[in-house]
Amino acid sequence: MKNDTPISIIMPCLNSEMHISEALDSILAQTYADFELIVVDGGSVDGTLDLLKSRATCDSRVRILHSEKKSMGAQYNIGVDAARGEFIGFVESDDYIVPNMYEVLYESIFGSDLDFVKSNFDMFVDLPDQRLFYAHGPIAEHQHDYYGKTLSPEYLCELTRRDIFIWNGLYRRSFIAENNIRFQETPRAAFQDAGFVSQVLMCAKRALYIKDSLYRYRKGNSEASSSSAKTYKFVIDEFAYVNGKRETCRAGRLYIN
Repeated sequence: MKNDTPISIIMPCLNSEMHISEALDSILAQTYADFELIVVDGGSVDGTLDLLKSRATCDSRVRILHSEKKSMGAQYNIGVDAARGEFIGFVESDDYIVPNMYEVLYESIFGSDLDFVKSNFDMFVDLPDQRLFYAHGPIAEHQHDYYGKTLSPEYLCELTRRDIFIWNGLYRRSFIAENNIRFQETPRAAFQDAGFVSQVLMCAKRALYIKDSLYRYRKGNSEASSSSAKTYKFVIDEFAYVNGKRETCRAGRLYIN
């Protein structure tokens, strides 16, 4: 598929009317404007689709796709398959991003031979009278010298227990395709991003982590699938899925034994 735009941003959604406007605003106001936003709806019955259609009418960068499955993994896969960008990013519909997120990530990966670049992020909670933030990153404190360096597989294997999030990064689309990296499509499951990241870390040869905090991840959303009582089962399912795919990556044995 021809690269028609540098970046494809993929957002799955389902009945996201309460928070999706903030997510959309933060994407469409990015300082780096040459991207497409692919929103994959899983069958919303609230006002989500009306909000999306309004944005798409006003901004040609917005593409709305539909999933017959109520599965975030399936929605992500639909978005990846439809992407036209050289690089792929992900944003959840109840989060938001800082204004220069994709400018910083794109400048870090463009013209390089990196498979992906990732940043730090802040988690936040909305209280009745204020929004509280706390910083988080994919690299542990004792590994902070990894920031700003091009990391090879022997270093990336050390990050598999802490780096489990997809949305704070930008990934080369050809790398995803060549390694057949896919999301598990279990309906109404959670942590399918963790399975994706595990595959990325298994297969990547060169990657970069930067200290900038560029993504804002919402905590305390009772509607999120990660709030389900089946959380532990979801995590086990993701590990089983990734273990079943380990032979698709030549470096897999470095990470899963």
